[in-house]
Amino acid sequence: MIHFPIVASLFKVGVGVGALISYLTAWSLFGLQRIIMRDIPFLGIEIVTGRIAASFFFPVLAGSLGELTWARFHA
Repeated sequence: MIHFPIVASLFKVGVGVGALISYLTAWSLFGLQRIIMRDIPFLGIEIVTGRIAASFFFPVLAGSLGELTWARFHA
């Protein structure tokens, strides 16, 4: 839960919404502690590698769409 106060602080100092969305998305998809402690033991390295490869560009896409949406409604 430490990431959300960090994101709120970064937003207050002017970091773009797209970058913050990308950060939160990447953290939730690629959290190293989650991959090591939960994903690999339960799913196996092959499935985890496939999941990471399949979702590699998703944080960039989510950040771009979030930035466009934010600009459209908060301009």
